Amino acid sequence: MMVLDPIIELVKFVGGLGGLASSTFLVYDRVYRYRPSAFLIPADYKTSLRFKNVAAETIVIDEIVITPPMLTVARANDLVTRNEERAAVMYPTTTSKEDKERLEGTYVIIKPMEERTFADVDGKILESPSLSRDMSGSKRR
Repeated sequence: MMVLDPIIELVKFVGGLGGLASSTFLVYDRVYRYRPSAFLIPADYKTSLRFKNVAAETIVIDEIVITPPMLTVARANDLVTRNEERAAVMYPTTTSKEDKERLEGTYVIIKPMEERTFADVDGKILESPSLSRDMSGSKRR
């Protein structure tokens, strides 16, 4: 039995190292590998915020934090239509509490290998008209 003890200990040690390597890769794969890329890019004497989904799956961005807080995201909610947003601005007293919570949140859906750009307007970042669902050509201010 004394001859097998070092061999058994070696197998346990190698198995433990393999388990640690596997769990380290799993954490990297789930947390860091497919994170969306965020860039601040110059455009027409302003700054634009661009998100790029590098994953092969659709992602949802539910929080955007910019530190230091030099920019804020004003229109980053795919659950709200343009008409709902305009109605909330024009008639704030008629908006229900549930709608106010839905209108104020951040919820951006980005398809696989897609980019979304948010343009800086008057100190706030608004969704770029070139990638918007509303292709009417009207300026948003």
